[in-house]
Amino acid sequence: MQESKDRLVYIDSLRGVMILFVMYYHVLWVCIKFKASPTVELFDLVCMQTFFFISGFVTFKKMKTFLINDLFKSLKKKIKTILIPTVAMFLLFTLYFRLDLLYYVHEEFKNGYWFTYVLFIISSIHLILVYFQKIVGGKGYFIDIIFILWGGLFTVYMEVSIDI
Repeated sequence: MQESKDRLVYIDSLRGVMILFVMYYHVLWVCIKFKASPTVELFDLVCMQTFFFISGFVTFKKMKTFLINDLFKSLKKKIKTILIPTVAMFLLFTLYFRLDLLYYVHEEFKNGYWFTYVLFIISSIHLILVYFQKIVGGKGYFIDIIFILWGGLFTVYMEVSIDI
């Protein structure tokens, strides 16, 4: 496979396939209400987690120098590419289906849009922490290890708490 300048084509391809699986999962689970099936369980256990992992992976960007302008530029890009499209689609979806906007703003799953809000928050926190680590010196491995451990523990916690 050919790699573009800053992209890994096979990772983008795998992410695209996982997006299709996640969409299919949501159709089965939400639209058809077909919740008790090995297919739905497989998509929930494997495809959703793989999609989350890949989406988190592609938000990471290695930076040799990281100045305050780089931080603001990176945060602005996250707002343009993650937050604004999410809020726009959330509002359009809520208005189109005439749903209670205030309920879904406070509802924990945000009508299914929780993931992109969390992705925006986590990637922004990571950018800020990397910026401060660059100021005090260091390679950045400590922050990456903390994020990986935190993500793993959170995933295990969510799986255990849902089963209880």
